[in-house]
Amino acid sequence: MNLKHSLLALTLASTLSLSGCVIHVGNSQASGGRDASSVLGDISVSSHQHAGDISTVNGNVDISEYGMAEDISVVNGDVNLDQHVTLDTIDIVNGNVTAGTYFTARKIDTVNGDISISPNSQIHDLVESVNGDMTIDGSSVGGVMTVNGDIHIAGASTVTGDVTFKRPNSRWDWSDSDDKPSLHIDADVTILGRIVLEHPVDLTLENPEHYALVIEQFGIQ
Repeated sequence: MNLKHSLLALTLASTLSLSGCVIHVGNSQASGGRDASSVLGDISVSSHQHAGDISTVNGNVDISEYGMAEDISVVNGDVNLDQHVTLDTIDIVNGNVTAGTYFTARKIDTVNGDISISPNSQIHDLVESVNGDMTIDGSSVGGVMTVNGDIHIAGASTVTGDVTFKRPNSRWDWSDSDDKPSLHIDADVTILGRIVLEHPVDLTLENPEHYALVIEQFGIQ
């Protein structure tokens, strides 16, 4: 996960700026396909409006129903998405992603934050988090990846790639720990890839056929 380019750009920003849109003190509203950036303050996209790239250091991003945007980058803040929202990517360091029904995006990437995706959504590439928990309900995703977070894939979801628990950077021994992350996959979920475990994980696979997809790579460096 590489957020250095976006973090550097956001950190160097010294004023609240919003290109081609109306600016409110402490709060910005994006529309008209223009980029929007904020150091201190929330950014919102109204219903049926289209924004460009959105970035904020300390603030939330809220997009109303049928809203659209390109790339969203957040250092400290949440991303809240209504139904029928369309984006390209979401990159967050500290914050949660909550997406309503019929959400469409290419990729979601968080470091410390939970991800919740409601039914009938589609993420074409990875849904990825280092330490956050994920809930994917009745949706299609290209793949799921975490290090320490819990994953629940629910409903009639489809994962076209792998479900992966990456090896932590530390040498922590998970084998006897009560804090192992968990993977819960409902019976009606379709996994077209593999379930790759690079460290121990508590498994709840309601469909016994999913156990054949599990690959343990604990000893592989």
